[in-house]
Amino acid sequence: MLNWIVPSKRIALTIVLSLCFVAATSAFADELQVSQSGTLTNGDTFAYSFDTASNPTPTAYLTGTYFVAPITDFVLDINGASTGGSLVSNMWIEPNDGGGYDDGAILNVYSTENMFAPGTEADPTILTGVYTSVAEGTVDLVGMATAGDITIQETPIQKTPEPGTISLLLIGLGALGLVLVTRKRIALALPHAT
Repeated sequence: MLNWIVPSKRIALTIVLSLCFVAATSAFADELQVSQSGTLTNGDTFAYSFDTASNPTPTAYLTGTYFVAPITDFVLDINGASTGGSLVSNMWIEPNDGGGYDDGAILNVYSTENMFAPGTEADPTILTGVYTSVAEGTVDLVGMATAGDITIQETPIQKTPEPGTISLLLIGLGALGLVLVTRKRIALALPHAT
């Protein structure tokens, strides 16, 4: 198929296209799933989960106190029925007091164990594991009577990666170069692939 291209250019084209493929299918940020279930003081049962990056980029932070990070796929069930929660970010509490997350309304959950790697709130790392929850937390503004462990695990379903800007640019430039070479060969009436 590429017989009409000079061998040295054929090798360069093959390398460029291979690099574009590798860039387009490269790994993406690790996703974590946070979940917990238990019983509320009013007798209702609860279960929630959400996804977050293991190294989230904070939208806000205060050194030594907290950071706010985006989350996705938030699900809250009360008595087995989904409440269709609208939570899109969480404030992660500084591990000096253990750790936890708090959005001010829907989830206020705490643990005496550290859920974060040592570091700064500007560049946090959330750790996987099972953490003991303290019952002082609330879910949907109702206190917890019994709180199951907080589980933070790698997200079982990986999302399809999208190619980056640079890889798309390289693919486009490679395709454009191929078209220009073909047009030049046609204009000069040189043999070309059919």
